[in-house]
Amino acid sequence: MSYLKKLTKAGCQAIDDAFDPHDKQTWTLLLADASIKVAPKLGKTYTLTLAECVPFSIKKPIAVYQGLNRIGEEKGLAYVARPPYKFIGGQKTAVKTTDVFFAFVNEDRIVFEWRWEELSPNNLLNQHEGNDARFAERIHP
Repeated sequence: MSYLKKLTKAGCQAIDDAFDPHDKQTWTLLLADASIKVAPKLGKTYTLTLAECVPFSIKKPIAVYQGLNRIGEEKGLAYVARPPYKFIGGQKTAVKTTDVFFAFVNEDRIVFEWRWEELSPNNLLNQHEGNDARFAERIHP
């Protein structure tokens, strides 16, 4: 596979040392300046989640899926992780054993969406129920 490990793009901030699911090394992912600029307007919880949970998730995923089943994102990635805490009301809060965090990355390696989701307790080994409908394939681990 031939691609740049380090990446820069106007209007984006680099997040270095992200996990590269293709070779299990690191690479650079990007975050749009617009996402950073709007964060304070969306509140402390949003801002802290962006600042702490997003980088954690793309550096230490427990699973990565390729091929988002949505129009225009067929080559995207979904990083799934379990950060040690989340933010509610702007405060650090313990995560439940059923909580996982998703960070979605498009073909241009820009992190464009993120969120917490809750798994059913009987499906923790699969990382996310219904993944066959949402993603083309699991590429890590």
